[in-house]
Amino acid sequence: MAARVDFDKLELQPFDHHGLVAALIQKFDLINLLDKHLPVSKEKGSVVTHGQRIAAMVVNGLGFTANPLYLSPQFFENKPVSRLIGEGVGAVHLNDDALGRTLDAIYEKGSTSLFSEIAFNIATKYHLIGQSAKLDTTSIKLFGEYCEVIEEDGKPPPQPAMGYSKDHRPDLKQVVMSLMVSGPGSIPLWFEGLDGNSQDKKSFHETIDRVRTFQQSLKNSPSFLWVADSALYHQGKLKDTLIRFLTRIPATLKKVKNYCQQDKENFDWSPLAPGYQGCWVDSNNPQKERWLLIQSEQSAKLQTITLLRRIEKSLTQAKIDAKKLSAIHFGCEADARKAAERFEKSLQYHQITQMITPVYGHDKQGRPKRGEKATLNHYQVVIELDKNDIKCKPYENKLGRFILGTNETEASLTAELMLSTYKEEQDVERGFRFIKDPCFQLNTIFLKKPERIEALMMIMTLCLMIYNLGQHQVREQLKVEKETLPNQNGKEIKNPTLRWIFQMMHSITIAHYPEQPSQTMGLNDNKRKIIRLFGQEALAIYGLE
Repeated sequence: MAARVDFDKLELQPFDHHGLVAALIQKFDLINLLDKHLPVSKEKGSVVTHGQRIAAMVVNGLGFTANPLYLSPQFFENKPVSRLIGEGVGAVHLNDDALGRTLDAIYEKGSTSLFSEIAFNIATKYHLIGQSAKLDTTSIKLFGEYCEVIEEDGKPPPQPAMGYSKDHRPDLKQVVMSLMVSGPGSIPLWFEGLDGNSQDKKSFHETIDRVRTFQQSLKNSPSFLWVADSALYHQGKLKDTLIRFLTRIPATLKKVKNYCQQDKENFDWSPLAPGYQGCWVDSNNPQKERWLLIQSEQSAKLQTITLLRRIEKSLTQAKIDAKKLSAIHFGCEADARKAAERFEKSLQYHQITQMITPVYGHDKQGRPKRGEKATLNHYQVVIELDKNDIKCKPYENKLGRFILGTNETEASLTAELMLSTYKEEQDVERGFRFIKDPCFQLNTIFLKKPERIEALMMIMTLCLMIYNLGQHQVREQLKVEKETLPNQNGKEIKNPTLRWIFQMMHSITIAHYPEQPSQTMGLNDNKRKIIRLFGQEALAIYGLE
C-alpha cells in the first residue's frame, strides 16, 4: 500500500528556466570572475559575496517576469535560491540594502572596466571575439530628480539630461548607453553610460579611443574593423584617426545625394545578396576611402509607401494653398502670373496648370444702370494640380539606396563582405531591443543616484551577455548533435531564440517533502533535451545527473 502524502507538508517552488540562467552563470564562472575584481564584502552578518548578488540580479533580470530588477527579494521569495546562487543563500540575503551596496561597489571599481575585463576574458577563452566591432548607442528614459555629480578624479557617472530621445519621450530626462558587440554570438564586450545630451558624432570616437586604450592592457587583443552608422563619418575625426572603419556615408552630403538621385541606368550594378545590388562609385576622397552604392529591394518597397503618402499629403496641402491663392485679388495680370509661378516653385512633387482670369464689376454700389458697362476690377488665379514626373524622379531613384564607405582595401573587404558586415550592425540594435523590452523591466529606471544608474546599466549589459552566450551555445550544440527544437508553430528548427527556449521551460517546479530528496516536476522530452543541451551544469541544477 502506497504511503499517504500529507499535502500540507508538500512545498512547491517554481523553477522554470531560471536553472538554465544559473547554469550559464556557472559555466562561464561569472561569480568567481566578479569576486576577483570586487572586494570581499565585510558587512556585518553578510554571507553573500558581491559576485553572488550580481548573479542574483542577472537571474532576476533574465526572469522575464513582471518583477523589475530592483525587486530581487520579492522575485526570489518562492524560489530555490540555494540551487540558483549557491549553498546557504536565501532570498532574505538579497535585500535592497545589500544589492544597493553592490551597485556602489561596481561603480567604485569602474562599471565599464569591470564589465569589459570580464567580457573579454570569457570571449577570449571561448574564441568568441570577431574581427569587427559593432558600435551604437541608445537612450534610456528616467523618472525623478537627480543631483549632478562632480568628480575631481576620474570620469563622472552619466548625468541625466534632456537630449535627443530615441524612445520618443523628449519630455523626460535620459541617460545614453553606448554598446559594442563582436563575434559570432554578438557578445557585448564594452558598454558605457553617457550623459543624456551626448551626441553620437562625438561619443563614437571617444568610445573607440577608450576601447583601444583598454585593449593595450590585454594580450592578443585584435585590431577591430569598427562598424557603426553614419554618425561615425565625421570627416574631421576620421581624417586624423588610424582606425579601420566601415560606415554608412551620411545622406546629407552633396555627393551622396547626387549618386542616390541619378537614374539607375547610369550605374553598372552587380548582385551582392538576395534583394541587393551594388556598384562602386568614386569617393574622390584623399583618405582613399572606397564607396559602395547599395540598392535594396525591400527598403525600396517600404520607402515607396512612405513616398506615396508624402506625395498625397503634399497634394492635399497644395490644394488648400491653391484655394487661398485663388481668393487673392491682383491688380494686374503680371502680378497674378508671378504669384502663380512662385507657388509652383514651392511645390515639391507637383506642377500646376494656371489660368489668369479677369474679373469685371461696377465701381458704384447698387443696381447698375441700363447699358452701363462693367469695368475690370481685378485678376484671379485659377489653378489645377498634377503630379510632376520630373520633380518626382529623383525621389523615386533614391528609394532603397545608400552608400557604404570604408578605408579597407578590396582584398580584405569585398563588396559582398562590406554589405554583410554592415548588416551585422543590427546585432547591436537587437541588443538594445532586448534591454529595453517591457518584459525585461529595465527601460524605466528611477534610481536616484547617477552612480547606481551606471552600475545598473552594467548589470543590464551583463544580462545581455549571458543571454547571447546562452543562445550561441545552444545553437552550436544543436548543430553538433544535428538536433532541432520546435518553434512556436511546432516546426522543427536549428536556430531557436533563447527567449523561446525559456518559454518552453515554463511550469517546471521543485517539490520538497520532509525527509525526502527534492524532485523536479513538470519535465517532458523537449525540456529534458534543452537541459542536456545546456551541459553538465544544467543537468546538476535540475537534478538530472
